[in-house]
Amino acid sequence: MDKICLKNLSFFATHGVYEEEKQQQQQFIVQIEMSVDTRLAIAADDLNYSVDYGRVYMLVKQAVEENSFNLIETLAEYIAAKLLEDKKVRNVRVQVEKNNACYEGQFFSAAVVIERGGTDG
Repeated sequence: MDKICLKNLSFFATHGVYEEEKQQQQQFIVQIEMSVDTRLAIAADDLNYSVDYGRVYMLVKQAVEENSFNLIETLAEYIAAKLLEDKKVRNVRVQVEKNNACYEGQFFSAAVVIERGGTDG
């Protein structure tokens, strides 16, 4: 199976459990890997037979910036479900990284990676 990847998509949004996370935007970095059979698109040299990564970018941007989830796990699941609505996407791997997480005065990066297939509920 072929892969279409979008790397280092950077957005600012308000996801998190704590009130300050809901009030002040933080940076989120998203990585997408989609399993797609691209043979027909290659043979025809036609985007209609593949996945338009410009559309994927806009879908991810909308998911991150227009929602506010407590957990980055929930955000990743939401993105995966939206991507799997495209029947050309067989499987998807989504990584969401909160670039400036803070706990007890310590700042670090926290990330979640989920993998979903077209038959996952």
